[in-house]
Amino acid sequence: MSWLTGLAACVLLAQALPDPRENNLDNCTFELVIVDDRPLPKRSFEVNPDTFWSMTAVVNYVYAKSHGYGFQYVQATNSSLTGRQSGWHKVLFMAQRLREVVDQECLWFLYIESDAFVREIDTPLPSLVSRLLRRYHRPVAFAGEPAVIFARERSIEHPFGLGHSVKFFQPAKAWLNSGVFLVKANDASRRLFDAWAAQCNGSESGERDHRDLASWSDLDQAVITNLVDQNVDGFRDTVLAVDMLEFNSPWGRFVQHNWGDEHTDRGDAFWDALVRIDYTGLPRIHQALKSIRRGSIVWKPR
Repeated sequence: MSWLTGLAACVLLAQALPDPRENNLDNCTFELVIVDDRPLPKRSFEVNPDTFWSMTAVVNYVYAKSHGYGFQYVQATNSSLTGRQSGWHKVLFMAQRLREVVDQECLWFLYIESDAFVREIDTPLPSLVSRLLRRYHRPVAFAGEPAVIFARERSIEHPFGLGHSVKFFQPAKAWLNSGVFLVKANDASRRLFDAWAAQCNGSESGERDHRDLASWSDLDQAVITNLVDQNVDGFRDTVLAVDMLEFNSPWGRFVQHNWGDEHTDRGDAFWDALVRIDYTGLPRIHQALKSIRRGSIVWKPR
């Protein structure tokens, strides 16, 4: 049994040592992307819960700039995708963006929906990615690290409920939530996003394969969940699925995603986020908004 003792010691040593992936990630470029079909307000006093996408844009811009990351607010325009279909904008844009950066050696994107914001403002993305890889993925010695990180939805028990019989949140399915995700630009992520984007706009195959899921969720989210869970073209190895408490839910630690009013007060959450980074005065908000608008692009889905 001595070999078991030795193996246990090796595991403990490996856990104690710094993760070499974090050093590698420190040499990477990071870019935060938001895609929305609503324009940003022109005046700082218009930044309020009625234009919540402007509030989160300021928070996420401040986070990106404080760490030296790229930031892009993309306004989708002249699109036939409306309502629940508008979720496809991010898929189409990211598929296009990944094709544009084919020559980049190490580039990561943090895509973040307009009703989500970074909470852990002091946490750099290399530390986050390294932590998620270490917590959820196989050891660094193994090949084939994931290129895309999604959070998977799960039930949450009510803190004042009657035990396991009462749920505070209960998804219809363990979705891969498509509102916030991390993507490394490489061939694997390009293949995944091209396959995902190909199902856009109610194509025959998309309607046939995902109609049952779409009744419970946005179709883009149903599609990516099916592509990964059914291991289409081996995509399961491309994706790392983490707990939604990490970064993609109203209770997310790194990113709080306020997908509705059922569980948190969206307006209060967005104001609190601005207070947390000390952006409550109109002059500071105006300056940030001006910089965001200057760097934003108007984009038409192809």
